[in-house]
Amino acid sequence: MKIHCSGIGGIGLSAYAALQKSSGHIVSGSDRAETPLLENLREQGIFVSLQQDGSALPKDADLFVYSEAIPSDCPERILAKEYGMVQQSYFQALGNVSLEYETVIAVCGTHGKSTTTAMAAHALLALGKDPTVIVGTKVPVLDGKNWRKGGKKILLLEACEYRCSFLHLHPTMILLTNVDWDHVDAFPLREEYEDAFVQFVQKLPSHGHVITHMQDAECADALLKAGCEHVIDADDISRLQEPKLWGKHMRDNSRLVIALCHAMDLCPAGLLDDFRGCWRRMEEKGQTKHGALVIDDYAHHPKEIMATVAAMRERYPDRRLI
Repeated sequence: MKIHCSGIGGIGLSAYAALQKSSGHIVSGSDRAETPLLENLREQGIFVSLQQDGSALPKDADLFVYSEAIPSDCPERILAKEYGMVQQSYFQALGNVSLEYETVIAVCGTHGKSTTTAMAAHALLALGKDPTVIVGTKVPVLDGKNWRKGGKKILLLEACEYRCSFLHLHPTMILLTNVDWDHVDAFPLREEYEDAFVQFVQKLPSHGHVITHMQDAECADALLKAGCEHVIDADDISRLQEPKLWGKHMRDNSRLVIALCHAMDLCPAGLLDDFRGCWRRMEEKGQTKHGALVIDDYAHHPKEIMATVAAMRERYPDRRLI
């Protein structure tokens, strides 16, 4: 199949494009600005144009996949319609991919999705599993990539709630980190945001499980409204296996992964003690000439910023934070 990806430089769509290329499809794409992600795609044999005026769109493409950042009046989308191409959003396309796998583990929630997905990939690989992975960050255990092509038994992916995108997926197991009203442009009301998670949980098959923190009132409420019968409380299962990680939010995320391993009849003891983190998540970049440690972090929500600052104070109690 010939696939063209508009907005291919996005962290999610770039992973999808690379996975499809590795699966034998012919993939091309476009974006507006040069980034290291685009260069990496080119190294894999994917043609990427910095023109989105339609000139890079193959007339014989079978599928046109666009990121959420590409509006309906974008020249490429208009031309794709004129050519009669099948058009799908990134998550619609990813949803079709998820149908190909026996077990689909979807990591969702307001905060911590990327890190938790990265931790799960770290654990599953260490335990000898062969997951296919799609994640919204670059991960050391994935050779610094945001994707991995594995076997067809396990698909581990990050599931974003923005515009209810994750409702296109077909999970068999869900890791729910938290539910904290966000994306107010897409969800003007808190109830609308919370209902998106209820609907996502309801997509599980009858044998599907949700792993979450039941002491989190919002998570518990979402599962109650969803009528979910198979719930695993990560804090109960992993209480005696506290990982050696800095920051309460990191330990919360890791407990979900420990519970996931138990649910898959795997022994996760000590597996996350050597977790090396991931791109732009409390990532140490080096030091200034005056010896100040520089840390890059993606946190942009008030609670995320507070969690990161608290983790840094825990990690460096004697240093001044700026």
